[in-house]
Amino acid sequence: MDNAAATKDEAMSDRKASELLGKDVTTESGHDLGQLKDWVIDIASWKVKGLSVRLSRDALDLIHVKKPLFGSQDVVIATGDVVGIADRIVIKKTIDELAQLAGAETQGDDGDHA
Repeated sequence: MDNAAATKDEAMSDRKASELLGKDVTTESGHDLGQLKDWVIDIASWKVKGLSVRLSRDALDLIHVKKPLFGSQDVVIATGDVVGIADRIVIKKTIDELAQLAGAETQGDDGDHA
């Protein structure tokens, strides 16, 4: 019986990459960031190094990034920053850390984005 339970748990943790594409991405503090658009893979080791997240227009405002005329901007989140995956992907980056990743212009900003 324990082997069956272990097999079921393993099956639940194994997911196809295509099942996760398009999932919403949020911070631990509850800020909606956007959606998972792609993967960054180290082809030498075949390990996923990061997640490419397409930032929403609201997220761009939140982290003080100038919105592109068309589309949006992507940031790469290291796999080590992923806290959990269920109905959404949760990451442990702060708004300030995301702003640095996205190259935000924060001159004259008080730094308190939360």
